[in-house]
Amino acid sequence: MPQILDYLRTQEGEMLRTLARWVNQDSPTLHKASADAMGQMLVQAFTAEGCVLAATHPQPDFGDHYTLTFGSGSGQILLLCHFDTVWPLHEAQRRPFTVKNGVGRGPGSHDMKGGIVIALFALRALRALNLTPGKKITLLLTSDEEVSSPTSREIIEAAGRQSNVCFVLEGSHHRSRLTTSRKGVGRFTLNVTGKAAHAFAG
Repeated sequence: MPQILDYLRTQEGEMLRTLARWVNQDSPTLHKASADAMGQMLVQAFTAEGCVLAATHPQPDFGDHYTLTFGSGSGQILLLCHFDTVWPLHEAQRRPFTVKNGVGRGPGSHDMKGGIVIALFALRALRALNLTPGKKITLLLTSDEEVSSPTSREIIEAAGRQSNVCFVLEGSHHRSRLTTSRKGVGRFTLNVTGKAAHAFAG
């Protein structure tokens, strides 16, 4: 809708400032305290835009996961985002968010804090323009995607079964505007029995 695009153009500066704050907050997958700090920043931002924190999913080793809802229409649109990054602790201090030649860079800016900014400002646009979505919007924020979602997978699958459509707001390939499939990861555990031996030259 043209009015949404026009509104979002007025928000570009605030979108960049929000992205900078989030990128400059470390959230390594395996550092729970930092991931939880990032998660709380996100929850505060989304509840300020009218979202309801429907559930906190506590995790002992990873950051907690969060389910938030917006609106109350029939059916459900799922927005799926993760806020953990592959970068080590203090990477944001070494390489803080910057914009050069129209491109924002920093740890997690593309994968996928930029996508979470899009979700936030999409909801802000709906509120600012008094637009009511026809379906309830559910936002799922997870903290373990970079290690194949071992604790959030069941939560994601359950939310998916309740939804009419799901949008994963991770950045697409630079040559496309919409990505419809991504590579996956398989993990296997092998139990091997036998007699220990060592090769030798005979």
